[in-house]
Amino acid sequence: MHNIIILFIVIFFIPSFETFGQEEDWEVARREGVKFSNTLDSLFLENKYEQITEICNQPSRIFNSVCTFNLIGTYYFLGDSLKSWELLNKVIADYSDGDSDAYTLNNLLSKDYTAYKKFLINSTAKNYIVSHIDSFYMTEPVSDKQSGIILLHLLIEDQWVRNTSSLYDHFKPERRFLLPSKMDSMQAIQAQRDHSTKVFNFYKKQNKVFSKAEVGRIYYWQLLLFFHEWDLTRREFYHELVKQGVKVGALTLEDQANFEAGTEYIIMGSKEYFNHVQEITNQLIKKYSLPSNFRIRLI
Repeated sequence: MHNIIILFIVIFFIPSFETFGQEEDWEVARREGVKFSNTLDSLFLENKYEQITEICNQPSRIFNSVCTFNLIGTYYFLGDSLKSWELLNKVIADYSDGDSDAYTLNNLLSKDYTAYKKFLINSTAKNYIVSHIDSFYMTEPVSDKQSGIILLHLLIEDQWVRNTSSLYDHFKPERRFLLPSKMDSMQAIQAQRDHSTKVFNFYKKQNKVFSKAEVGRIYYWQLLLFFHEWDLTRREFYHELVKQGVKVGALTLEDQANFEAGTEYIIMGSKEYFNHVQEITNQLIKKYSLPSNFRIRLI
């Protein structure tokens, strides 16, 4: 088995050394990472858990992060919960070091590795991670922690719901087993709509956007929640909040321009929008006297 694993690693990485002179290093690394991740996904889907541990426990293993998250899930389904949770706690500690903030830990809920994603769905890990996010956030120097933690949860759930729903849109059919039991595509879409309603109800009650001083770095990601609302009547309400936010200094004119571009995207549709994106950009630059190098960010 060890010889097979070593041979696999040698075959897997030799082509990369031949292409370094032809492509950017980061692109080569990205493609290799995708191949490696897909290989581990395939092994997990074939219930070849021991092969994953063999590959990822090699002394000179590459793609440490990919292996770590795969091992968390693989050990769990091998029945070794102790190793699984030890690794998860180490990752949480690593993410909590340095200049990171609470929302950084949300990355732990969005990793797209089959073994790890199934681990999150089948265990109590999601709630466990969210509890760490909450504890971390309560130590941050923000003035409205009560609203901030509600907003933080809305952002976390927004990404969770959309990542779950995307199983019907982007993932291979054999990965649909990752969905909650008895959930179909219509229910997945409805889950997105239901969450958008929760977000809307929150902002109807607050009737404002929050500043960085009030809620921390997540203030900017309010625009992500607004972009995910495709009901044009609700978008009119959000538009007023954005304009109010610009007036009080919580948001910028660039943020307002990006929001309006998002509305155009929804009205026009993806293809038509990108056919006219430069024209839309120029109109926004003129309307708000933005720098000539302004580029739309739909988020």
